[in-house]
Amino acid sequence: PREVHMWLQSLNLTYKVKNPKRDLANGFVIAEILSRYYHTDDKEQQLFKISMHSFDTGFSMQAKKTNWGLLSKIMKKYQVPVTDKDIDNVLNCAPDAALQALIKVYNFLTGKTAEASSQAEQDVPDYAKPTIFQKLKDKQVIRIVDKNALINKAEEIITKHNEDVQNLRITRQDRFTKTKHVVIREESSKMICEAKLKKMEEKQKKESEDEDNANDNRAKAGGKNRANAKQSRRAALTLAEEETVIITFDAILNDIINTILSAKMEHEDKEEYQEYKDYEDKRGLYLVKHYSEKDPADIEQIFSLMFERAKDFAGTFTTNAVDFPSYIQFIVSLLSQIPAFTPPFSQLLNAVSEIGNKFLNQDPQLSELYFIEYGLPAFVPLLCNNSAKCNELITILACYVPEKSSNAYIRLIQAMKMQIKPLDTFIYCLAKLLSLGSIEINNEIYWIFFQHALEGFQSTSPVTRTKAMSILCILGECDFHPILQELGTIDKLASDYYWESRAQIIILCSNVLESVNRLE
Repeated sequence: PREVHMWLQSLNLTYKVKNPKRDLANGFVIAEILSRYYHTDDKEQQLFKISMHSFDTGFSMQAKKTNWGLLSKIMKKYQVPVTDKDIDNVLNCAPDAALQALIKVYNFLTGKTAEASSQAEQDVPDYAKPTIFQKLKDKQVIRIVDKNALINKAEEIITKHNEDVQNLRITRQDRFTKTKHVVIREESSKMICEAKLKKMEEKQKKESEDEDNANDNRAKAGGKNRANAKQSRRAALTLAEEETVIITFDAILNDIINTILSAKMEHEDKEEYQEYKDYEDKRGLYLVKHYSEKDPADIEQIFSLMFERAKDFAGTFTTNAVDFPSYIQFIVSLLSQIPAFTPPFSQLLNAVSEIGNKFLNQDPQLSELYFIEYGLPAFVPLLCNNSAKCNELITILACYVPEKSSNAYIRLIQAMKMQIKPLDTFIYCLAKLLSLGSIEINNEIYWIFFQHALEGFQSTSPVTRTKAMSILCILGECDFHPILQELGTIDKLASDYYWESRAQIIILCSNVLESVNRLE
């Protein structure tokens, strides 16, 4: 606001405020403003006297925290209405936080009233507004430490973004084509258009036959009707091309289940058929509820169709953020019921892996983000509570994370470490993940796995110690020098009573000797 700008100029500050978000971040300018208003020689007030020598002019995070820590005490003493939350937002350069805090200080010190103008935000063109992915990657979201708070914040951002888009569609209808939510199988909008044209042509043919038996006047009228029918066909074609057919996860899943079960359900008893009809829009919930009652052959056909339409499923995740959590909930509910090492279990895993690969090809960043935020927390109970399924489920993790992105795998491992509490399960998952061969091992990845392998050696479980040794076997093929420094620990494991542990040591020695031989 202009009055705030004139006020700052009148204070003759050491540094000019050109960019509030940057210039106010370290708190030095705010401290200098307060020093102009609060200076005293009273000995009782010396503790709260503002000395500019106490404030750092740097912009490092440590300097910011030190300056704002002093300012927080001073503001509480003089009752300046800037809260700790305001300080935290300014310190972390949150959008508009610095300007809002400055206006609060201005209103308090001058007794006047100024408001931040939102015109700049309104003038931002639509193409320049942040996408949902940019909002989720904002520094204010990433720096949240608490996992539950982070998930709640992400859900809040997604919901708010979808509401904003819906409001924009209402207020700016000229910018959007008409949308039509339909449940379809493999039909495209072109096929829908052809069906409309065929129906109109049949109607026109019937009118032509009636016109042959009419008089000349009616023939002229019929010619006019044909012209109108032709114009209507063109209008229908234009309308069909303008309509955007939006396919949701539930729509595709409903269609697959209907294809297999609908005809059979009609011959069931009335109560069961009525229940099936009650789940008309949520066939997935019906399948989860009655999975054990269905014919295994029907279940396998459903999973086979899911595999075939993996690309369609992946497409719904990129257009609707709500679909991915629904998909994960459906998959986990089924995996928890299906016994391991059975044909339905293998088929469902193949379908989930194929959907993950298609999603990864379409949007790698979104695939990683969604899986770490929604997929991994849902799979963790299965990984921890069912060792038989754990080995198979690990393959799913690699399907949603870019293969050649070491940073993506680092984020995945960090999330696994936070959520998989039993060390034995965590080491087991790491060993399986590394053995898949999808991780490109660089220096950073090497040391992460190396440190976790050393943690695994401290476990009382021989299986965990064996899995930790298998990690070193793979790392030894890349660089064996760090492993040589742990020979004392490895030597103790040579006398382990568990035969597989001793076998892994032999494999490790073989890999190290081959590496040494290559160097020579």
